[in-house]
Amino acid sequence: MSGGFATNAGGIYASGAVSPATPDVSDRQINLMIYQVVSYMNDKAHGANIQNAARQALGGDPNSSEIQVTHVDSSDPIYSATDIRLNNSINRIYAVGINPNETYFPEKDPNLYYLMEMQDLSIVLTVLQLTDAIFNQTAKQSISDAASVALKTLSSRLEDRAEKHGWQTLSAK
Repeated sequence: MSGGFATNAGGIYASGAVSPATPDVSDRQINLMIYQVVSYMNDKAHGANIQNAARQALGGDPNSSEIQVTHVDSSDPIYSATDIRLNNSINRIYAVGINPNETYFPEKDPNLYYLMEMQDLSIVLTVLQLTDAIFNQTAKQSISDAASVALKTLSSRLEDRAEKHGWQTLSAK
């Protein structure tokens, strides 16, 4: 089996190759990527649900040597990124705007809620795109189901927030 995959959603770029690999090896690599990227969701409950589905597909927590995470510093502290690489050095996620070393307090700036929800939406869309490359149908369905619930919740929150600010939404047209 050989091939590759790439996704791009809202500043989160995931790419990898499955050459040569068995479906089990390929699935493990993708599930590791999902497991790690959802740990950065601001909506901890939905992130945990997706991560638990990935953990179940992995057969438990990953080994510490399987995932390397590097925060990419910039000269401007407002801009940040996180580089997630798997032990094969081929599969990775580059997430612009995600800094696992930073804690945000949206209650002090309500606009942060919107940004944080958009970031979560990007993570969920990345997960849904990655599930397309999973061979194990049970794992694929479990992760997709958890991500779909998160997508519906986030979409609803974003729509409510937009309406509260007087922005016209697609459903209002």
